[in-house]
Amino acid sequence: MAAAARIVLSKAEVADLVGKGTERAVAALLRFRGLIPTFEGAKYNEGKAVDSGECDLILEDDDNVVFVECKGKPLTRATMAAEPGAALLDYAGGVIASQVQALQHHRLLQDNGEIQFDDGRRLQLRERRVTRLSVTLLDHGSLQDRFLFVNLVEPLLRSEVVFDPEHPNRKRYREVNEELDRHRREMKSAERRSARVWGEALGAASLSFGQLATLLVEANSLASLVERLRKPATFATMNPLLEYHYMRTQGLLKT
Repeated sequence: MAAAARIVLSKAEVADLVGKGTERAVAALLRFRGLIPTFEGAKYNEGKAVDSGECDLILEDDDNVVFVECKGKPLTRATMAAEPGAALLDYAGGVIASQVQALQHHRLLQDNGEIQFDDGRRLQLRERRVTRLSVTLLDHGSLQDRFLFVNLVEPLLRSEVVFDPEHPNRKRYREVNEELDRHRREMKSAERRSARVWGEALGAASLSFGQLATLLVEANSLASLVERLRKPATFATMNPLLEYHYMRTQGLLKT
């Protein structure tokens, strides 16, 4: 559908349809299941070079703050065809980019005790636990496995993409390196807060829209959703839904 729309719509219109459309769809799904975002598209420090950002969606209760960052980027045919480097581009454009954005939100909230948005509203930490959730429009397969992200965190901190400056994807590879640099800076900030790298990564999760919809059938409170996102257990299936199925059948989740 997006490919057909690109024929008749401008780049800006397609970006709004797919990118912002994913955000609107996720917000509608959460509301449908009774989870009402307290902030949507909330900007802070707009127009400033340092620590400027936008929180796509924020969920809160007495014990939790969940930053939900939405990405409309699909898994490309090049990745599905195992083209060298393609999976890295999709992983960076989906999971890493959204997690880096959420890490920045988390840092500001942790360091300042609150985030003041441009419209005057404030998000306060109040000693609550922070969870970072990336939601993609379509399924990215094993790239969305939470423990893959956990195990990649430390290697990513030491990584840089080396590429041919004449490569057709050179612009995207530069963007990947920029995201990796931002990731390193945010994780160093986390270390200064005495947060362990593994612990920081455990607070991160990635799901497709459909996977989130499945979890929300039973996880209709923020506490139960956070439990499913953060459970420190894996069956090594590399499949978020299969992991959820095994946790349910093994009685590892509260009902």
